[in-house]
Order: sequence, then C-alpha cells, then structure tokens
Amino acid sequence: MKEYHLDIRSSATRHISDLGPKVKIKTEFGLKPRIGDVVIGQIVKIGQHFFIEDPFGHEILLHPGNICALVLGNRYSTREFYGEVPNRLNLGDEFSLLNIGGISGEAKQSNILINDPTRLTYLGHACGKGGERINTFDHAPSAQTCPSAKIPIIFVVGTDMDSGKTSTCGLVIRILSENGWQVGAGKITGTSRMKDILYMKACGAKWIADFMDLGFPSTSLCTMKDLEGIWDGIRSLIMQEGCHALVLEIADGILQPETELIFFSSRIMKERSLLVLAAYGSVSAFGAIEYLSNHHHIRPDFLSGLIINSNLAIKEITAKIDIPILNNQTVSRKSLIERLHKKGH
Repeated sequence: MKEYHLDIRSSATRHISDLGPKVKIKTEFGLKPRIGDVVIGQIVKIGQHFFIEDPFGHEILLHPGNICALVLGNRYSTREFYGEVPNRLNLGDEFSLLNIGGISGEAKQSNILINDPTRLTYLGHACGKGGERINTFDHAPSAQTCPSAKIPIIFVVGTDMDSGKTSTCGLVIRILSENGWQVGAGKITGTSRMKDILYMKACGAKWIADFMDLGFPSTSLCTMKDLEGIWDGIRSLIMQEGCHALVLEIADGILQPETELIFFSSRIMKERSLLVLAAYGSVSAFGAIEYLSNHHHIRPDFLSGLIINSNLAIKEITAKIDIPILNNQTVSRKSLIERLHKKGH
C-alpha cells in the first residue's frame, strides 16, 4: 500500500472517522468500484467546479496538483452533469468531479451551457487500518423503521432545480421555530453537499440530516426500497432527538425519476402533513399543480419558491388556480400554522 498526504478532504467523507491527513491507498479496488467508495485523486484540470466543500462546509479553492479525498457516486443534474460510478478505475485513469460536495465518477452528459468537469487522475482507493476499502455505507447508521409520525411533517418539492426549495424550507423552519416548535430538517433526495442542510440549521432547525448520513452519496438511480429506507433512517435520526416538527426537501424537480418514486410511495406520502410547491413562475407552477393532481392525485397545500418575488406572477397563477401563497407576510405565516392545527397538530 502507498501513502499520500491529503490536501483536501471533501464533505462527502465527513462521516469517515479514520480518514486522516495521511491516507493509505490500494489500486486493486479500482477493478470493481462501488458506490460510496472513498477514492484519492489528483487534480489535473480545473473545470466547472473550481472549489470543493470540506467536512465543515467551507469551500476550498482547487489548484492543479491538489490531492483530494472524494466519494464515488451517481449524479443527476439538469443544470450540470449526469454521471455514474465508473465500471473500472486503473492507476492513472482520469475521472470527473461531479459536484462541489466531492461526489465523483464518469460524467456522461452535461448541460451545454456549462464548462467541462474538473478532472482528476486516479491514485487509488482509500484503505482502513486493515487494508479494507473505505466506503461511506460502512460508516453510517442502519436505516430503521419508525412508527407513524405524530408530529407535523412538511415536504417541500420544486418544479425543477433551483426553483427555491431550500429557501422555502428555511421560511417554513423560521415560521415554525418562531411559534415554539423544535424543528428537525433535512433532504430526502439529491447529491451530497452540506450547503443546503447548513442553511436549514441557520434558519433555526435544531437537528439536520440527509441521505449522506445513511451512507448514500446521492439518490440518483436509487430504488423505491432505497428511498423508503432513507426516509425511515432520516426520520429515526431526527425524531429520536425529540423534535416537534420535521421539514424535508425533495430535491430536483417533480419529473426527476427518484422524485417521482417518492410520490409513488404511499408509505412516504401518507405521512405528510403539508406539501409545499416551490416554483420559478406562474407557468411552471400551473403545470406542476396540474401534473401532481392528475398523475399522483396530490394537491400542494401552498405555493412558494422564486415565484413569491413577483407579485405579477402570483397574480397570474392565482387567477387560474386557487392556492395559498407561502411568503414572509404575516397573513401567510399565520395560514401555515392554522393549516397545521387543522391537520391535528
């Protein structure tokens, strides 16, 4: 086994307690890479992502030659890359940084408006003291089955990526916290990065968790069983702390495959108290509400997201569909609390 000194450790490795500044590696594990494997790569070309988030959420600027600890995973992003875990990695092979959180793999598609991915050369798989491969699934608690929730659970879903889901979660968290609830928050789906859940904590969430806390670098290509296991695990991690309410973001947009699986899961959907839709504008909001109603028999309880920045857009959608708007106005904030009380919370 060789040994390297790490320049940068990505946030995706944050639960690996035995990954120090010096790391031992093996290349033989590259013959059969797995999702969640911690790999060591050296930056050869800076591309779309020019910094990596570290385990504390700090953004570290990248330079050619940096030796980084990353995690193999899949990624689904209409804004950036679609990527998967490579079938094989040989010493010196190049692979791609798929997101800022340190998820890496083989970029298969990209949005034509972005740069090529940042590239690294494969130095080897990180190894434990016994020479075993280090994998995120081996450093995470097992998902446990929880009883039906007796606390409010609010899901936030978006029409698409960057439609204002996380800021909507923050708004809901602030409203609940200011009304005396101890709030837990997190993400059920997405690609590992700490920025969103740290934002939720800054908005007042007492406890935060996401799929990475259960070993999943991302939820792209996950099965229904995987997603329901993540759902059970996140609820276990947060609810055992004694929170009074749970706010959960479902990443990407309503047509993203794993998001649709969430909607198809009666076991998950029956636990919701409220569903908040984050939308760009009036047309996307209209289409999303109609789609959810017609295809999943689900009607959002509130509309929020980037659309609330435009009074004209709100006027357009409310002229077509009668749906409450969730924004920071006093009437809207009271409406959220009253709706929860009507649900028995």
